[in-house]
Amino acid sequence: TQGRHVFKLDDDDVIRPGFLEKTVALLEANPHVGSVYTAYEELDTATGQGEAVVDRDFFAAGIVPGHRYARAVLVNEGGFPRNQKTTAVFRRETARRMDFYRHASDDFSFSAALGVEADVGYIPEPLYVWRKHGANASADLHAVWRIARESLDGLERLPTVAGQPDLAPDWPGLVDRCRQALPVYYLQASLRLPGFAHR
Repeated sequence: TQGRHVFKLDDDDVIRPGFLEKTVALLEANPHVGSVYTAYEELDTATGQGEAVVDRDFFAAGIVPGHRYARAVLVNEGGFPRNQKTTAVFRRETARRMDFYRHASDDFSFSAALGVEADVGYIPEPLYVWRKHGANASADLHAVWRIARESLDGLERLPTVAGQPDLAPDWPGLVDRCRQALPVYYLQASLRLPGFAHR
């Protein structure tokens, strides 16, 4: 990509009108912010029932320091699904500093890595829809576990951490805490998928 801002959306999810306008506006108004997330709707495609997931606690001020956000992601502060913030609009330059997905190969770890690089913004409106269905990637626990472990190995070696004196001493321990908690995190995610108990 060559644009100033980048957005990646999983092919089974949906953004709502206003998503791009509002996230980009927040980036444009706040040069210290490197990535922006929004609240979202968790939609069960089998029943058509949806639930808005809005994080008004952690993001009470709308913008949080990136280091705080990265720590919160790694220790799952707030718990799943409220801490499921993997659909972001981010600055290309922010991601370029840590070589995009090279060290953080899945959305979960990429979100933490973006926080290492810059502050994080949040819009408390459900502007995208996470569609839960039987074919969600997180239903394959073996595959997501392997990818997540590889991503955590990459995060442990994230080159830009070394130049962050407020974060570097704690970083290996934070990554290790996440590594130990990942089986529970992904099991929780999978149990929320339609039909999981029948597979």
